[in-house]
Amino acid sequence: MQKSENIDQLATAACAALRHIGHPIKNKKNPHFKNTYADLLQVVECTREDLLKHGLWLVQVPDSLDGFETPVPGVTTMIVHESGQFISFTVAMPDKPQQFGSGFTYLRRYGQQGICDIVAEEDDDAEATTGRSTKKEIRETPEENW
Repeated sequence: MQKSENIDQLATAACAALRHIGHPIKNKKNPHFKNTYADLLQVVECTREDLLKHGLWLVQVPDSLDGFETPVPGVTTMIVHESGQFISFTVAMPDKPQQFGSGFTYLRRYGQQGICDIVAEEDDDAEATTGRSTKKEIRETPEENW
């Protein structure tokens, strides 16, 4: 994480904005885990107005992390206050570069949710990480997965 030398004005504005930001509508279904989630547009629409009202701008750009054998693609999320104060972090995407477009949207959604303290997915209580998930078999066509 990186930040400006001072973040007092940013912190005050962020707290004010977060008092008004609700959780987005879960408008999408993940057929593999049988859960619902809010897509990126829902997350952006849920946060943008209140962030801007309090002088905050959220920026998310493709980036890369160095220090590996080859640079790893990722997304940098930055929240900037109108005073110039900021906080930013970069999340790496360990997938193939060809999958970056899809991964970029995924990481943007999670980055914005994290920095705005909102929930847009059902909690599976970490079941997906244990091998005990309710993950469905992936079928040949998208229609078969519903």
